[in-house]
Amino acid sequence: CGIDPEYWDIWGRHHIIGPEAMRSILTAMGVGCASVEELKASLAECARREWTRPAPPALVVSENKPREIPLQASAETLAEPARVELRLEDGAAHVFEFDLRALRQSASAEMDGGAWMRRMALLPVEVPAGYHDVTVTHAGRTAQMRYIVTPDRAWTHPHLARGGKAAGIAFSLYGLRS
Repeated sequence: CGIDPEYWDIWGRHHIIGPEAMRSILTAMGVGCASVEELKASLAECARREWTRPAPPALVVSENKPREIPLQASAETLAEPARVELRLEDGAAHVFEFDLRALRQSASAEMDGGAWMRRMALLPVEVPAGYHDVTVTHAGRTAQMRYIVTPDRAWTHPHLARGGKAAGIAFSLYGLRS
């Protein structure tokens, strides 16, 4: 579920997440984990939701990488075209159709007696840095996806880029009390 089992704190100390903390986090995420059976059922449902959705809910990509979108489909529906509607942050819109059989496969899963494929669709237009919306429709299923294109690094003031120093006051919001 994307939970790291360990971390290093700001003082360089290594921490391993214990079973109770892991259960608390999973419970807060809505994943049933009161028993091994419930956890297995919850994880299977998470996988089912992921694979049966034509596209993920959000995707963050670097502006210097190919603009690919993962499209998921069952093996039985690969012959049906996938329709991708891309609405850029500036309002421009593009519509594409993809033959999933012709796309590069990046992953697969066996589930509920069937096979599911993840194919990578290369967008044929430049997508600038920003927050864009994608709608994927395939085999009667539709998914909305936020497509976020980021620069490889954050802007740095020229003074700091030359080794200059800066000072300021910072507050940890989690540490403030009313």
